[in-house]
Amino acid sequence: MSSRRHLILGVLLWMLTAPAAALAQTHDVPLRLTSLFRSSAVPVQIHEIDGPRTLPAGEDAVFSARTNLDVATLPVTIRWDFGDGATGRSLFARHRFAEPGTYRVALRLSNAHGTATDSLTVVVTPPRTDGPAAPHVRR
Repeated sequence: MSSRRHLILGVLLWMLTAPAAALAQTHDVPLRLTSLFRSSAVPVQIHEIDGPRTLPAGEDAVFSARTNLDVATLPVTIRWDFGDGATGRSLFARHRFAEPGTYRVALRLSNAHGTATDSLTVVVTPPRTDGPAAPHVRR
């Protein structure tokens, strides 16, 4: 049996027999095991993107995405395009629109097995003088 198989079997056996306290202290082990057992050809998918639909100019907006990155083939390229020339490179992106207008915010994920895109429209209103922040709406 190869040393990699021995390692995997040893870790699995340890996980089955270790006390709960030991498992709680080594939370990164299951993540490593997941990456060892990934399928070799899984395209990326975007399940949902989230962010404000309306926002006053000059206020921070936070955009996020639910994806299949836990099973997709790595590496994955992440790119947000905020519609005003600015971009972001993580699943959780913060952006501030300087000018009022309507912007198409697009997310593009890609790996060796495919590309996924999704977008939402953000209406940026004139700057606000006071009051609470605009609510976020999931798509």
